[in-house]
Amino acid sequence: VSDDFPCGFCGQPMSKGKCQIHSISHNRVDSLCKYAYPLLLSTALHVSKSKPCTNIPIACKIAGCGEIHWKYNML
Repeated sequence: VSDDFPCGFCGQPMSKGKCQIHSISHNRVDSLCKYAYPLLLSTALHVSKSKPCTNIPIACKIAGCGEIHWKYNML
């Protein structure tokens, strides 16, 4: 797993452009990662015994930034 903002789907660095997240819209994630799968944000936000992970893409809230990163990279 990369130390440079790893992709939440595959663990490779997002900074190389291969795994960038294009958008988060209509409850869905649009990613360039070849391992990306359909991810519904509303479902991923709910913790359960069978799905304890809540690592979801979040948009940077700094004015003018516009980048999207995985939640666990921002902790």
